[in-house]
Amino acid sequence: MPKKLARNYNLRFRGKRGATLVEILIAMVIITIGVLGFMGAFTGISKSIQISKNKGLASNLAQEKIESLKNITYPRLLVTTFTATEVCGSTVTYDAGYYPKESIVVGDIPFERAVYIRKVSEDASGNLEYKNWDDADTSLKEVLIHILYREGSECKSLSLRNLRDDPNRRPLDATFSGTVSSGVLGGAAIQDARVEVLENTSWKDTTDASGNYSFRVAAGTYTLKVTRTGFFSGTRSNLSINNGSISDQDFALIPMASGTVSGTAHLRDHLVISQVVASSGTQGGVEVEVIELYNPTTYAWTIDDPTLDVIYRQKQGAGSNVTINLTYHTTTLPSQGYYLIASTSPITFMGVTRTADAEFNGMSSNVIKNASSDGGIGIKKPGASTYYDRVAWSNDSAQDPPLEFVETTAFLYPGFTGLADGDHLVRLTSSTMLTTGIGRAYDTDKNLYNFTYIPMIGLEVLNSSIIQAPETGTPAGGAIVSATDGLSSPVVANSSGTFQLVSVATGTWTVTISSGILYTDRTSVAVTANTTTPLGTVGLTSSTANGYISG
Repeated sequence: MPKKLARNYNLRFRGKRGATLVEILIAMVIITIGVLGFMGAFTGISKSIQISKNKGLASNLAQEKIESLKNITYPRLLVTTFTATEVCGSTVTYDAGYYPKESIVVGDIPFERAVYIRKVSEDASGNLEYKNWDDADTSLKEVLIHILYREGSECKSLSLRNLRDDPNRRPLDATFSGTVSSGVLGGAAIQDARVEVLENTSWKDTTDASGNYSFRVAAGTYTLKVTRTGFFSGTRSNLSINNGSISDQDFALIPMASGTVSGTAHLRDHLVISQVVASSGTQGGVEVEVIELYNPTTYAWTIDDPTLDVIYRQKQGAGSNVTINLTYHTTTLPSQGYYLIASTSPITFMGVTRTADAEFNGMSSNVIKNASSDGGIGIKKPGASTYYDRVAWSNDSAQDPPLEFVETTAFLYPGFTGLADGDHLVRLTSSTMLTTGIGRAYDTDKNLYNFTYIPMIGLEVLNSSIIQAPETGTPAGGAIVSATDGLSSPVVANSSGTFQLVSVATGTWTVTISSGILYTDRTSVAVTANTTTPLGTVGLTSSTANGYISG
């Protein structure tokens, strides 16, 4: 064979036996794609396994908590009363009080576990409906567990629920039904009337447009009550019902007629200065001066050096405050009683002699300056910054009352020149009257309108032996007035303490008046249709059979 031909043959032969560079590169690309595909598939499989694992762990944690809570006796399984919410995929509501949220780590995976427990009951069709935490117990509670965790940057939640029933729970396989209508007006159907079992108020229904109601109960003997605003309530007692039976109970309600209750509310919560008498001549060689106090409250006050300061000042522009030193003969000021502070004892006015409950001690005569003088007196607890009561008066020609003792406006009228010998400055018993035998308690924090002037020893003075019931006090502006009739709505007394409670159902009710911590009832208030029942003046004191609960 020629050499050239042999060389060409060998070259062709070798080319068929060896791979070209292009073929090798293509093979490597194919292998790489395969490896990457396998790795992607492995990652997906791993992620799927992890998601499944997370869900499984979350489910186990939720089931574990449910089983734990179901081991608690029914009465001790507390219903959620205070909730919190969190967005984790969706909005999750859970208990923020009795069952704090738990943080749990399982296999390096952090979880949070939250609890939500609610009352549930069966409706007329046997379906479950949720109740408020403060509704009557339904013998059935739902336990809801939320498990929160993260997958990457995404928050995930899993929830499991179960029912916990009272072991003594009986099946609701009996039914009360019927209609509610008006006892007048042609027996028209009453919509939105509430019919309930008094022995278990979670068994109830509200009437429809045709006045019909129906709800399921357990077999037993019960009392049904029906209520509707504007109507007197109705009841049926000793109603026996058996398993699987239906008891039709119809009610005819009588519409309420209405009237009005009116009155004026006054607070009686502090001591008042009821009378001031400047120098009134001498008795036993001492000029007689008087500061008379009155206690309109329902409790006795202790009166002594640690509990009372009596302070006087003549003018704003002259002199300074003077604390009147006292010797105490009586240390108890009874409810609705007076307390007589005088420069000497006994003293005689209007032919009546009184023993002082306390006397000026070591003070010179004419302490309360008379004739042509301004002046003011205050009473308070030693060290206190506020006064129980104050009164100031002013000379009409040169008005300079001590501002510390002025309540809104000092006592003054044209021609008044101050307290002369024997003059009395006396607190009124009502807004316009000074009536003998009634406690001098009227106090609007306005000296000008709370006192009157009686010249020349014209009124007797009273001590702790005298008890007089007050007619008024401090007007209770803003007091809340309500009645137990179920028809009327509460009203607020005006600045004078006056109120009108309208649309009060006819009948006999209790009217309640409250202001701050003071509270009083007027029982057996009879209301007649289309008339006004006057309560007169109602005093709010510290003494009451009722009160407040706060929390």
